[in-house]
Amino acid sequence: MKKALALILSVALILSIAVLPVTVVAEEVEQTGGSSYSWSDEYEVLSASQNGRYFRAKELSDGTIGAVYYKSGSGIYYAVSTDGGASFTQVGDALIKNATDSELAKSEEETTQTRLAKEYVTEDNPYGRGRLEAQNPNLIEMSDGRLMALYRYNTFTSNPSSKPWSVYYSSICYQISEDDGATWGDVQVIVSTEREKPLDDTGSDYGFWEPDPYYIGDDLFVYYADTATPKNLSYQNIMYCVWDGEGFSKPATAQNGTEHQSRDGMSVVTKLSDGSYAMVFESTYTTFANTTFVIKMSLSKDGKIWTDPVIVAKPDKAITDSSTGATEYAVCASPYIVTLPDGKVAISYQTTDRYTGETPNRVSYRVGSQIAISNTAITYD
Repeated sequence: MKKALALILSVALILSIAVLPVTVVAEEVEQTGGSSYSWSDEYEVLSASQNGRYFRAKELSDGTIGAVYYKSGSGIYYAVSTDGGASFTQVGDALIKNATDSELAKSEEETTQTRLAKEYVTEDNPYGRGRLEAQNPNLIEMSDGRLMALYRYNTFTSNPSSKPWSVYYSSICYQISEDDGATWGDVQVIVSTEREKPLDDTGSDYGFWEPDPYYIGDDLFVYYADTATPKNLSYQNIMYCVWDGEGFSKPATAQNGTEHQSRDGMSVVTKLSDGSYAMVFESTYTTFANTTFVIKMSLSKDGKIWTDPVIVAKPDKAITDSSTGATEYAVCASPYIVTLPDGKVAISYQTTDRYTGETPNRVSYRVGSQIAISNTAITYD
């Protein structure tokens, strides 16, 4: 159990771990009282100089732990641990490097990236998709032993005046390694969307984020967040595609944010002790005052049809600016879930519940991390 709990911490809390008392809301997951579990001191698994973000780790069949992460402004990287997750070593160069369309279009190397770039850099669209940023990486070991890394590859929307773009582009991509992460195949696109935009349009746009791969039975599913289908930035669906051995199927809906009237995203799936599956995700739909994001959970027997989600964690307090008295919305966000050997589930998430002091401009930057462990085994029934 300690190994499973250590892994959920390293996966979900992204390098900097702050273990805090458990506070959750819902009948399914209740307060443990803190007497059943103890935690080691936090320790660094990747140096700050490596600038790793959105760290996702998976135990592999050979006993090592593989991990993917991104470096802002740089690209996606793979690392491996041979000491149970105590330390990680970067393997090789970046899987995919961030670049501008114009840089890619001029490259002599023929890759999926450069071919796509040449299609977008035209006389009418001289900036193409501008700077392309690869983020939200995730990793899975396929049933045949190969490694698959997935990530979102979107137009970088900050500062378009200095990094102009004339086409907004968003996609979920993947690459496969056949040599334990030493080298990676060409970039393959699962889904993508784009539209032309005026250069002075700095607003957000519809796109795709946060791929989460998981085996449902023998089938490899990839779940991801999608605002392109609802075409409403207040709503977001969680979609899925299924691997057919050579590529992925067309997307279908797992969580319908339009019907939920919420922005559902950052999904993570685990197999429960009865053979069914649970999905946790962050959601904006809530009737609680002074909150935005809460954590919801939904169950499924086949990975395609999911039960109506229920709230399993929410912030218990509003955040008040002591200098002005203004109240900002509190959050529970970025969840992760694992099933423990005894059938209970552990959910980790970020929250502003423990924040004290003056409210910053972005309250979401002042978060701590919490772990909630169910009192009993969670099953579909």
